[in-house]
Amino acid sequence: MHSRHNFVYLRRQPHLGPVNAAHNFEGVLRSWNVRESDEYVSRLQSGTDPRVDVELLTEDQINEERVYLGLRTNDGLGLDFAEEVIPHENIQLMMESGNIVIAKGKIHVPEDRWLLLDEIVMHLLPQSRDEDS
Repeated sequence: MHSRHNFVYLRRQPHLGPVNAAHNFEGVLRSWNVRESDEYVSRLQSGTDPRVDVELLTEDQINEERVYLGLRTNDGLGLDFAEEVIPHENIQLMMESGNIVIAKGKIHVPEDRWLLLDEIVMHLLPQSRDEDS
């Protein structure tokens, strides 16, 4: 069982956030609506866009998001895609440390390592660490 909202989000499918403070996603664009409900309703009634900001995602951001979200699901991260964006030695190191496992062409994070997901992704994709600096 899973939430339909989370299902769409975790698979990076386009979605519209039809309420105040909600996020919208359209492939390479992410946007979010005004937080205050009165302002949201006022904007809708006046025909004004309720979004307060729009973010254009870079290819690196999209890849990082795909890795992160893939590892958060039971489906796992496709090995073919992972090998395109993650250095082989990083995959090897994370396997040797027990932080990831590969089964049936998918990379998974073992259940006892789920709380380490942020750190695991940082080690898999070191460029994500460089962008934060």
